Amino acid sequence: MYKFYKNLSLIFVILALSFITIGCSKNDSDTNTDEVVKDAEAFISNELNYIKTLDETTYEEYFGEEGPLSLGLIANEDTKKLFKSIVDKLDYKITSSKKIDDNTVDITLDITSLNMKPIMTKYMELSFEFSDNNEIESLTDEELNKKNIELLLTAIDESNAKTITKTITVPVKKIDGIWTIEINDDFVNAIYGNILEVDM
Repeated sequence: MYKFYKNLSLIFVILALSFITIGCSKNDSDTNTDEVVKDAEAFISNELNYIKTLDETTYEEYFGEEGPLSLGLIANEDTKKLFKSIVDKLDYKITSSKKIDDNTVDITLDITSLNMKPIMTKYMELSFEFSDNNEIESLTDEELNKKNIELLLTAIDESNAKTITKTITVPVKKIDGIWTIEINDDFVNAIYGNILEVDM
């Protein structure tokens, strides 16, 4: 089962990393507080909106053969459907922003996402059932990725999971003139519905 869940973890790591792969260049001379905050808010909004759309263009940019997050994932319709299903309920509202310095803004958001706890509970039931009836150690990583995706899609369909809303503060930092999001556990949990709180 370890090998099975190891491949599942890769999927969610890749999803989290998708928020730090595309930056928005800004002029280093933007030192006015309002402008710095406005730029940081625009950046995080663009990143979240970009992920929310997850259309054909977005998917290919992130997960295509030349994309930064290809990492051996299977580029098929089921994979696209999985990512779309997870982010389809994603919504957010910026409630406040605090400029720390010219290169750092702490942005507080209410983030609504699909509750992954019941989904992962159902997924684990399905995976145990699959493992009991199959020799998973003989499967390749590609076959395990494919099966994980199939089971997750089934779990999403069968769990009837609702959305949850979390309030978090996200450090947005400008490094070498490019804004980036500082990924932490709170951010990943907010985006993916408490995924890190699931005991696997």
